[in-house]
Amino acid sequence: MEIRGKASLALLVFTFIQTVSSQTLVEQDFAPVVTATCKAGYMTIKVATNQTFVGALHARDYRTPSCISYGNGTHLTSLVINMLANQGSPDYCGVFVNNKTEERSLPIAVRIHRTLELADDKLYVITCGKAGFKNARNETSLVSLKLLEKGKRVQEVYYSRPYTLRADISRPDG
Repeated sequence: MEIRGKASLALLVFTFIQTVSSQTLVEQDFAPVVTATCKAGYMTIKVATNQTFVGALHARDYRTPSCISYGNGTHLTSLVINMLANQGSPDYCGVFVNNKTEERSLPIAVRIHRTLELADDKLYVITCGKAGFKNARNETSLVSLKLLEKGKRVQEVYYSRPYTLRADISRPDG
């Protein structure tokens, strides 16, 4: 009877521990911290998690190799997106372009599982805009730089040739 009692107690303790650890996993919300930087036509998205991450980070509706990154069991996963890729190219990930403001937006998904879509997955839209500053009238002024050769804008530059660098400011104060 004593052995049976110890076995029952051990089973009860095991069941209790299993229940507590299952509840702990369920109670810990999936709350990734998403940051992004935009530079030279590329958007770098970083996802930090409080738990090891083996899920997927991808452009929503695009799961091609250039649009997806998988967690490798660490707490940080990153994805680099070409914001200038044309539709139909292998690098295209569904970037939306606002032609008026030249902002570029990308819907992304942070998925807990590599292949399944779950209710706890997180969806975001990340937008990259132009850098600007507030002028004296509290309006946002944008600065664009252009390289000119003999007064005409150039797309390619060559070392040792003379160029003019022109800064244009939208909504100047004066």
